[in-house]
Amino acid sequence: MRVLLLASLISSLPTVVMSDDAAAAKERHPLAVTVGEQLENPNESFGMWVTFELKADAAPEFLKAFDPAVRATRKETGNLAYNLHRSAESETTYRLYEGWKTLDALDSHLKQPYLTKLLADLSDLLSEPPAVEVLLPVK
Repeated sequence: MRVLLLASLISSLPTVVMSDDAAAAKERHPLAVTVGEQLENPNESFGMWVTFELKADAAPEFLKAFDPAVRATRKETGNLAYNLHRSAESETTYRLYEGWKTLDALDSHLKQPYLTKLLADLSDLLSEPPAVEVLLPVK
C-alpha cells in the first residue's frame, strides 16, 4: 500500500507534460501524473483515499469549504464517488473517498475552479499536507 504526502495539493504547481504512446503529449495536473504512475491502466476506473489532518477547531470551516466542491464534483461526468468521512477515533481526521472512471476524469477534476478554491481555502485549516492513497480495482 503506497501513501503519498501531497504538498502539491496545497501549493500551486506548474503543469507537467506527460507523453502518451498513441497520441501527442497531454498536459497533466501534477497529482494526476503521480496517480497515473501507480495505475495499471489509466483508462480503467480506480479509487483514492485522501486523508486530511485538521488543526484543532478547524472542522466547521473545513466542512463549509468542502460543501460546494462535493456538490459540484458529484456532477462531473467521470466521477463515480466523492464521499467525505470523519474518523470515529479522531475529530480532526477526515478521509475523502474518490472514485474515477479514468485518469483523464481525475485530471479534469483537478483543473476545475471549485477545486482550486477548495485547496486554497484548506491551506490554513490543515495541520499537515493531505495524504493520498491510490486504490486499484480488484479483477
